[in-house]
Amino acid sequence: MGGRGSPLGRYPANLAHFKKPSRAEKERGCEALPAMTSPEITGRVPGSPGHENPMSGSRRGGEIRNNHPTPKSVPMMRYFCRLVTPPGGHILDCFGGSGGTGVAAKLEGFDVTLCELDEDFCNIIRARIKHAAPGQEVEGGTDPEPVAGHQPSLFG
Repeated sequence: MGGRGSPLGRYPANLAHFKKPSRAEKERGCEALPAMTSPEITGRVPGSPGHENPMSGSRRGGEIRNNHPTPKSVPMMRYFCRLVTPPGGHILDCFGGSGGTGVAAKLEGFDVTLCELDEDFCNIIRARIKHAAPGQEVEGGTDPEPVAGHQPSLFG
């Protein structure tokens, strides 16, 4: 994506500066949700070969409230929301997941509609969006500065 000679040349060619969300970022706003342990989330029995496999994700310590397997970083989703949504636009995310798009949209001042089939994930989405406030700083990566004094847009 992006780079010299590309129609998207004014956008970052490499999005690697967006880091994976920290546990604190993923859990922010979810404090009232029930906690689960990694073996409960993964369905692995402690002591079983599946539990002992380091790739299973069942050996992480502590309790987890946001148990979505693939949360996205809020700074990255904020950037994508600004990139593809015109001012005053409405964002539709057909796969709400853990609500990263919803949090990002709220922080950027966009209206958003999220769809999610899993009720547990819907509870996570509600908690995270309720906690988000416009202007709130979010850890987990740097937010690119607008280009030439304005936010890049696919619409202008």
